[in-house]
Amino acid sequence: MRTLLALLVFLSACTAQAQPELQQVGVQVPAGQGARAAGLGGAGLALQGDGWTRVGAMMQWTSPGVTLGAEQRFGLSELREGSAQGVARRGYTTLGLQAASFGNEAFRSSQFGLVAARRLFPSRPRALSVALRADLVSISTGGDYGNGIGWGLSPSVWAEVTYALSVVLEARNVVSGDVSGREPLPADLRAGIAYLASDRIRLAADLVHDPTFGPTGHVGAEVQIVDVLVARAGIGTDPQQVGLGAGLRIGSLRADLAATRHLLLGWSPSVEVGWSW
Repeated sequence: MRTLLALLVFLSACTAQAQPELQQVGVQVPAGQGARAAGLGGAGLALQGDGWTRVGAMMQWTSPGVTLGAEQRFGLSELREGSAQGVARRGYTTLGLQAASFGNEAFRSSQFGLVAARRLFPSRPRALSVALRADLVSISTGGDYGNGIGWGLSPSVWAEVTYALSVVLEARNVVSGDVSGREPLPADLRAGIAYLASDRIRLAADLVHDPTFGPTGHVGAEVQIVDVLVARAGIGTDPQQVGLGAGLRIGSLRADLAATRHLLLGWSPSVEVGWSW
């Protein structure tokens, strides 16, 4: 048991910047970034399209849908994660729900999230949206290590500057409650841009500033190979990581595969499947 907890803490410290959600094990569930973002090296905060775990995509979702995801970090069964998301839109308001679970019976970290997004000034040609995410975090450990529950609020704003350029700003856990007397949920500031270089090429770049670990950057590209197939690649910093991925779209069904390589700890494969109607 002690060996597993030590491993989780070590991996969290090594990968806190390479995978933005994997921070301070025992304080916040390491909810995955999604297979699309993983293939982009962690970038894609401002990208439109499928995958509401990215703020830009969530704000521009146009139809109800569900997504199931899984990830196994560094090939270790103790670091598996499963997630489920659902999203629906009514008028200019979009609502999303997420549930994610990470770990095993010795260490279990779970997160339940609710996101509400609203488009402002709908008569204007360029989109401007605001969103608020509320997270409930539950930590469960075996033996005498104890359990904990905490919460966090994360506001964000997304703007379409031009037809090809969009930007997003997000303050993660700007308001939060301690996990049952432990440290508060990790907070950071995030900025992202997405650029449509052509009908078949999308570029994305994110900057994350963590008060504890400092800034980290992520840059990625998406290329439409054929109508139903997209290829992705990206890099992240501090520590360095490389992401590769692909996306398949057939009608209302989609599937995303990705693998992120941490230069010290190895590969982390992830997959997502989704359906919209």
